[in-house]
Amino acid sequence: MTEEEFRYPGPKPQSKEAAIISVADSVEAAVRSMHNPNPERIEKLVKGIISDKMQDGQFSECDLTFKELNIISQTICTTLKGIFHSRIEYPDAPKQKVK
Repeated sequence: MTEEEFRYPGPKPQSKEAAIISVADSVEAAVRSMHNPNPERIEKLVKGIISDKMQDGQFSECDLTFKELNIISQTICTTLKGIFHSRIEYPDAPKQKVK
């Protein structure tokens, strides 16, 4: 398999909104395939995907600034960390009879 088989054949994002959706779609798919996502791994993944898209020129036709890309990265990380956070395991509570 080649990288080209997984590339979107359409045009590069033309608006900020289209670029954000592109990032969110890529990140969501990648995090869902991640085994045991934790905050550090999620943050590294999000930053890596945004960096890869920048290097590939995916943001060259929209007006996103570096500041906005940083805000997008932080927002996506915060959201995903909330979705994929781990919970502590509670001990089984003794069952009480209802009168």
